[in-house]
Parts: sequence; structure tokens; C-alpha cells
Amino acid sequence: MKTLRLQELVTLPIGIIVGVFFTTPGYVPGADQEVSFNYDIRPIMSDTCFLCHGPDETNREADLRLDIRNLAIANRDGSPAIVPGNPDESLLIWMIEAEEEEDRMPPKKHPRHLTEHEKGLFRKWIEQGAKYEKHWSFLSPKILAAPRVKKRSWVRNDIDAFVLKRLEDEKLEPAKDADKTTLLRRVTFDLTGLPPTLEEIDTFLADNRPYAFERVVNDLLSRVTYAERMTNEWMDVARFSDSHGYSQDFVRDMSPYRDWVIESFHENMPFNQFVEWQLAGDLLPDATSTQKLATGFLRLHPQNGEGGIVNEEFKVEYAAERVQTIGAAFLGMTMECSRCHDHKYDPITQKNFYELFSFFNNIDDSGQISYEPGDMPVPSLMLPTDRETEMLKILDKRISRTNLELSRMVSISEGPFREWKKQNGDSHLSFTGDDALVAHFPLVPEDSAETIANMVDPEKTGIVMYGAALKNDGGPPLENLFYEFGTGVKLNGDDPLYFPAVNFFRRGLPFSVTIKAKIPEVVEEGALFHFNKAGILYNYKGFEVSILNNHWDVRMAHTYPYNSIQLVSEMPVRKEVWQNIALTYDGSSKAGGITLYVNGEAVSMEVRRDRLYKNILSNKPSVQEEIGLKVGARWRSKGLPGAVVDEIKVFDRRLTDIEVAHSAGNAPRNISYQQEYEYYLNRHNEDFRVLLQKLAALRTEQNDLNETVQEVMVMDEMPEPQPAFVLNRGVYSEKKEPVVPDVPSVILPFPRGIPKNRLGLSQWITDPYNPLAARVTVNRYWQMLFGRGIVGTPEDFGNQGHLPTHPDLLDWLSRNFIDSSWDVKHLLKTIATSSAYRQSSKASSLLMEKDPENLLLARGPAKRKSAEMLRDNALAASGLLVEKIGGKSVYPYQSKGLWSLNKGEYIQGSGEDLYRRSLYTIWKRTVPPPTMKIFDAPNRSYCIVRRQHTSSPLQALSLMNNPQFVEAARALAERIMLNKKNCNDRLILAYRLLTSQTPEEKELNILRSLLAELIASYTDKPENSDALLSVGESSYDQSLNKSILAAYTMVVSMIMNHDAAVTLR
Repeated sequence: MKTLRLQELVTLPIGIIVGVFFTTPGYVPGADQEVSFNYDIRPIMSDTCFLCHGPDETNREADLRLDIRNLAIANRDGSPAIVPGNPDESLLIWMIEAEEEEDRMPPKKHPRHLTEHEKGLFRKWIEQGAKYEKHWSFLSPKILAAPRVKKRSWVRNDIDAFVLKRLEDEKLEPAKDADKTTLLRRVTFDLTGLPPTLEEIDTFLADNRPYAFERVVNDLLSRVTYAERMTNEWMDVARFSDSHGYSQDFVRDMSPYRDWVIESFHENMPFNQFVEWQLAGDLLPDATSTQKLATGFLRLHPQNGEGGIVNEEFKVEYAAERVQTIGAAFLGMTMECSRCHDHKYDPITQKNFYELFSFFNNIDDSGQISYEPGDMPVPSLMLPTDRETEMLKILDKRISRTNLELSRMVSISEGPFREWKKQNGDSHLSFTGDDALVAHFPLVPEDSAETIANMVDPEKTGIVMYGAALKNDGGPPLENLFYEFGTGVKLNGDDPLYFPAVNFFRRGLPFSVTIKAKIPEVVEEGALFHFNKAGILYNYKGFEVSILNNHWDVRMAHTYPYNSIQLVSEMPVRKEVWQNIALTYDGSSKAGGITLYVNGEAVSMEVRRDRLYKNILSNKPSVQEEIGLKVGARWRSKGLPGAVVDEIKVFDRRLTDIEVAHSAGNAPRNISYQQEYEYYLNRHNEDFRVLLQKLAALRTEQNDLNETVQEVMVMDEMPEPQPAFVLNRGVYSEKKEPVVPDVPSVILPFPRGIPKNRLGLSQWITDPYNPLAARVTVNRYWQMLFGRGIVGTPEDFGNQGHLPTHPDLLDWLSRNFIDSSWDVKHLLKTIATSSAYRQSSKASSLLMEKDPENLLLARGPAKRKSAEMLRDNALAASGLLVEKIGGKSVYPYQSKGLWSLNKGEYIQGSGEDLYRRSLYTIWKRTVPPPTMKIFDAPNRSYCIVRRQHTSSPLQALSLMNNPQFVEAARALAERIMLNKKNCNDRLILAYRLLTSQTPEEKELNILRSLLAELIASYTDKPENSDALLSVGESSYDQSLNKSILAAYTMVVSMIMNHDAAVTLR
């Protein structure tokens, strides 16, 4: 029996059947024609039934599920919805054919109702046995031979056989080949994003060898411009941007990731490896920096640095976004629809979503990224240049050598120590650390909010910082409190004691801080003393001693949590008693170099984090203006209300154990030999002290150099899996049942023998039996060349997506792609060299009426150039294009003030930066490049696999008035004037450079007439010439007649707006 796929030929929004198939409203397939569930029934059910009777259990009505056969045909108290073979006994037929409005389904309020034809389809389908099928996209692509066709001479490869078979079935003929110039222009733009040169056009026109076009395609695929073109496509998929997004939208540089993508396409990296590196490069054995860099793909989502957000909420948001991206980029599934509930149309449950989510929430990131624009969100990877690497290695060696010298000094200095001790007796035992004391604030009764006395340097006093911000200039007076041992200051938790001159703290420099404190019982969390602007808002940059959940919490961070040290006390904090708290640090950037003491005794601490690799000092000018040691409170963080503090001391070296004990008034009666020896080395052995100073200087030099190294966001799996849960309605705080990493088995069960982490997930995605990944990928590249995918909804291969126009061709392409070892260049060459691609885009009125969207592929593609192509075409034709590859994003012409939306400043570039390919244009999410946005470029806040296509007057206005296009028009006008002597030759050259075609005589007449009018106009008003020719930074030949140059500039501008320059045919 022949299967009639009624929606296969022309696919419009699901459920709409085009009149070309059915000429009468009540059409029902004949007895010898089988109704297909996948192509006829499921799309109608998806539009009209599944919302209430589909996969989403929460919103299912009447306990009826129609997407699974055994549930649809269940008895249901004697009234089965579907009785196979008997439509008259089927409740579904009774409901859809009901005459009474209150009984009819879908109900009146539903936006979509059944046509008579669709009712007939349901009746015929049930009559034929109500056969169900697994959704077409969940079936593994079939291994197919090319179909037999009549017109074999048209078939250049197997693609053509599938296309031609459909055309012959519809009694249609394919179009003839496009002329050679049109074809060369089409393929050159499609594969490189740039126009062919005139030399390339002339060479191809003169090459009559049988495989001349294949040679052209091979050449294009070998160029780095091909890699740039492919990268431009991938940037939408990867939601690549140069900024974080959200209201602040700070700019950050992820260009190394973009450069890696260019290199990957240029080297033709197998697509399965391309996927693997981006999803799990860090999990590969002995992962290289390049493999880790590739995982930046998973970190390119928007990230929020706004104050007041909930950190955990946005960590959840980021992991959920990665699931959405994987769904769109590789699976063609709208995974986001199952975040809050089971998918309403596809068999993806909410549990499936959070099982996928658990692959991506196992990194040590921060939901709230730092408010400091220059700080890269963590985890991050340092990418030193070769020179920086060499310099850092040299410094590493010098630091290691100095540490060895210190160790040697420890081993050889016991003799001098004994001699020193013999000569000095007990008079040497001064354990105050006064040699390193740089500040001492005894907190005496005379202190006030305006002046807190410093016993070391009376000029460097402290103050109360009201509201923890310098701009606040009023508040309560300093509250002095007398107690049994002296006078202290009672803290209010909002206004820290601020010591602006105590600001020497750096990652490579040792220091010590001591303070007496009495913590009230009610305090469970808050900062005791710190050297940072804020807590989570600046990712704890600096250092601090705080209380967290009633335990001591010590942090030293560049960007918490990943780039930081964190230690938490094993025992809780004692309350309501005076204690001497001391923090010492040796400058090593290691947790082992930090010690917290209480009453002179080292506190047993759990090391939570030990990965500090950048400086702890803010680079933000407004923060540097107020950075300094603060006590008792912190901006936008909890302080210690009710706590009392006294005797604040700061030292510029690490105090020894005995010195800390002495400072706390808890020096042991019997000092051990080791304690005294350590004290001697640090306090009295000049050679040892000189080495310590040398070590600090080397560490400082290393840290300063490290600050200049490129840093990028990457994935870095935590050692222990983080728990994940199904979240009620997707709310971060409403945790339901726990989940572990897994995949939707309806697509493909997770194979045994591979790890259940991101590496295993990448291997599952590109498993040859995965029905989606290859289909989705080849469909997107088909779309790149034809303007529309075989599946018109590349983001949705599910029930609400379009059906494939050529399902067998899609399967063949998918299998061919897998069998070629995921070779993208092979795939593109196969498509580009097919007769289907080479067809002329011209169509008869009859064909346009029957197939306006070219779904049957009876003609070649015609599509407007992308935003990037339009700009790059103008630059290339004008000779302004700079062909430099890679590097940081550039700042070409842009209207002033656009970035002020979020207090940003757009500083226009100069020189070659103005003329780089559009791929390298700075991309700010809240303000994308305006001209490219006008031509439908996305803001890249989420994964985009299909750009929208609009047509508006703004597009023409932009081509005419944007400085980039005006300058390019002037440069091209200059080029033709310098290269050709007469008007005709100049106009023909301009037209060819912009369109690749030679103008017809009628077009040439129009151009000549326009030119003459413009010359007269500019001659009459030369000031208009000067205004026009002054646009842009590039210079022009001053010997040229300005009025004529301006006239040619306007003519060229008109050609830039011509359909032949804007549209690829």
C-alpha cells in the first residue's frame, strides 16, 4: 500500500494543509492510501490536542493522553478515546464531530480548530487501525540508496536524486544551471562571506574544464576566509558576545575562543570532536589549554553583576541556560519548555531537564559575577603568550631558587643562632613584632568618628565610614565602651572603622593583623575585619576574617569562589568573651601560608579552596580611592552589630607563633627551641630577612606580570559532584526529588561504558545512533546554503516544529555526514556541487504560485545577504577591507551615545580597526552593532540557529547613510576614477565590484543619467561635496575633482542599495 505523506511536500505551520494538495474541503484519502501518523495525524494532535492531552501530566485533563497509543485506546469505563478500526465507536471522533458547541473538541476557547478535511483524516486513520509511530526525529536516520530517477543526466551526486525524485513525482522540472557569474558569486559568499574578485570571476568564466566548479569549491574551502564565515555562523549558535548582558553589561574579552573556532574550521576539525572539546575539553585526559579554552562555549551565556540578586538563583539560571543551548544547538529540541513542567508537546519530562541540568552545575562559579568590569567570571583559564610564558617560567625558577636558599638558611643558621643567644641572653626576647608594626589603633576614649588615633604614625589616622561608603558624610557618633581591661569601640554593623592609609596588602606580600574582639551571642554572620570593597558584589576581592554560620571564615580572593583561598574553622566561634584574633600571611598565595589565631593559638581550619592565581587589589579607580583596612562592617554585606573591638595592630611581615602569642598576652612560660629559632630567623637574622624581602619582590613581579595575561572563562569540573534536584516550577529554592546526570532515553538511552559527566554527554550527542545530532547539524548547514533548512524550524525538531520537506534526503545527508567522520568540508562540498544548489533562482509564475517558498527545490536559492556580508561586501569592493585574522574585537563607526544606556562609553577605533571583517566587531548584548541589528543580527543573549528575516525602510537608510557605507562608497568611487578613464568603464567597474555582474545597457543609461545630475548638483554646491567626502577616516586623492568624486560616490551608494548587491541569487 502506498503511503501518502500529505504534509511532506509543502510544510507550513503545523496543522495547516496547503490547498495545492486538497481541492475540496471534505477530502479524505482513498482506500489504497494510508494516513501517516507522523506526517498527517501527529502534527494536528500537537496543535489541537496535546496541550491538554499530551505529555504534560500536571495540566492533563480528563486523565486522557493521546500521544501514547496504549493510553489512547484504553477502555476508560467502556468509552475508549480510540477504537482501532472502528471510528464510530471512538470517543475522539464523537467529540471532534459533535454538533453541540459545548461537547465539541477542541473547545471554543482553543485558538485552533479542526477543518473538515482534518476530521476526515482522523476518521480514516482510525479506520485503518490507528497505527502510531515513534516521532520521525527520534528514529535513527535510515541508511538509504539514492532513488531511481528518469532524468539521470541532471544528477551530479546523490542529493540530486532525492530532490529530482520529488520533482518528478510532482511532474515538475528542475531549473537550469545558474549562469557562471551568478553561481560563483553565490558559492563564494556562501562559503567565505565575501565576494569573488574580478580576477576570480574572469578566470572561472574562461575555465571550461568539466570540473572547474569543483575546483573553485575546493579552493574556497581551503581559505581562512571560509573558516571566518563558518565562525560567524557559529557565533550565533554559541551566543558569542563581548559583554555579559543584563543591565550593567560589562565588556569582557573572549576573543581567544572565537580564534579557536576559526582555527578549528580552518583545520576541518571533525564536528564530533568540535562538540566534544566545547562540552568537555577540560575532562579529556591530560587536557591542554586549547581543549580547556574550547569549553568557553558553555560560559558565553549572559551573566549578572547587579547588586541585590540571589547568588544561588543565578547559578541555577546559568546551568539551565546551558541545557537550553545544548537542546537548540545539537538536539533541535526546545528543552527550556520542560524546565518548569513536563514538555507540553514533546516526550521530555521535567525530570529529564534537571538530569541534563546536573551535567552542568558542577563548576565552582558565582551566580553574581563581580561588579568590577575587568574581573573575568570564574572558573577561568590564563592564556599567556609565548613571551609571557617564558618570563613567568623565569620568575618561577627564581622564586623556587629563593625558597631553596631560605631552606638552606634555616639548616645552616642554628650555629649563629646559638651564638646570638649566648651573646644576648634573655635580653633578646622581645616578642612584640614592633620592627614590623606599621599601624596601631588602641581605640582610646579621645577617638571620634572623624579621627581614630594611630600610635605609629599620627598623620595616618582612621575614621568611621558611614554606610561603608565615602560619599556618606553623616551618622551616629563613635560609641566608646569601657570594659575591665580598657576602652573599646562598640560596632553597629553598618559603619566600619576605616583606616585608609593601611592599604599595602598585596597577594605577594606578607602581613599580619591582630585585633581584640568580643562577639555577641546573637551574631551568626558578619565581617570582623577586611580589605575589600564588598562581599559577593565584588566576589570578595581582597581578604577578610568573618563569621559564617557561627564559624570563623577566612578568605583571600581575586574572584571568589574559584580564584581564591578559603578556610573555615572546625570549631564554632566563642561568644560573649574577649578574644585576641590574629591573621598572618606569608605572601605565598597558598592556604598553607595563612594562619588564624585565637588568643595566641592557631585555629584548626578546614581548607575549602586553595586556588589563588591573581591579585587581591581592585583595579577599579573608584574602589582604589577608598580601599583600606575596615573593621566591623562592609558595604552591602553583614557586619557585626553589638560587637566590641579594641587594639587593632597591623604588621608588614608574617608574625611568628611566639610573637602572635605574645601579642595576645598568652606567651608560653617555656618557649620551645623551634619557636625561638623561628623568631630569631624572622626578627634578627639579616641574611634571612633579606631573602624574605627578595622573595616578596619576586612574587610581586610575578603577580604584576600575571595581571597582564589574557584570561578567559572556561569549565572546570569540581572533584565532588554537586547535588541537583527537580525544581518546582523552575524556582531555584523549591527543591523536589534529587536527580543524577542522565539523558532523555526517548532520544537514545545513555550508553554503557562512558562516564556520566559532560564528556559522556558529548559522546552521547555524537553517538552514531543518536537520531538528532547529525540531522540537526546537516540541516543547519543546508540552511546556510539554501536559506532554509530541510526542516524549516532548525531549533525545533519536535512536535511543534516543521516536518522535513525531504525526509529521505535529510537521512541520507545525516548518514553521509557520520560516515565521513563528521567532515564539515565534505558535507558542504557535497551540497555546493550538487545540481540542486547550482540551479538558477529564476522561477515561472506558475512555479511561484505552486511553491512560493521553494520547498520543492525546483529552483536555486535566493536570499538577502546577512548583515555581515553586506558590510564586508562594501569594504571588499572599496578596497578598504583589512584581512587580518583573529584578535580582540574592534570598534568601528557607531553613533555616539548608544552605550550610555548602561553608563558605558564607546571609544571608536582607528586605522585598520575600522575596516576589519564584521566578525570582529565588538558585540555588546544590550546594544548590538546597530547596523547589523537593523539587518536582523541577534543580540546573542541565547542560542540562535535561525535569524529572522525582515524588510524595512531602515535597512535602505542604513546602507545610504551609515558612515561605513558612505566611506566605502567614496573609496570605491576613488578606485574607479583612478583605474578607468571614461564614464562607462568606471560605472561598469563599480557595478561589477559590488554585484559581480555587468550592467545591462538600460541600467547603464540610468547610472549615466544619475551621474550627470549629481555632477551638476555638486558643482553648483561644492560645500555639499566637501561634507560628503569628509565622511570616514580614510584619506582620498586630493588631485581628483571633488564634485565628480562626490557624484560617483552617490552613484556607488545607489548601487550598494540595488537588489543585485543586496540579494544572493
